[in-house]
Amino acid sequence: MAPEIEAGELHDMAADIWALGQIAYQLLCCKGKVEYLVAESEAVWGEHLDPLNRELIFVMTGRDPDKRPNINQVLEHPWFSISNQEEE
Repeated sequence: MAPEIEAGELHDMAADIWALGQIAYQLLCCKGKVEYLVAESEAVWGEHLDPLNRELIFVMTGRDPDKRPNINQVLEHPWFSISNQEEE
């Protein structure tokens, strides 16, 4: 649950971005275990994980909702550009 929801504060789409970042972390790093990323210092990054993935997940799961990217910024992140180029 996004920090702002857990704190009982008003929330918006930034909470959804936080959740998407958590899902990305689960899929890319957790090898079937359920672990939530609380802070980057606590993250267990897979050695296979590209630094661009790490950076995107880190900004998406930031504690301050005002500093999280919106969905357009997420989709414009360089990791998606690289992923799309590899598919072509």
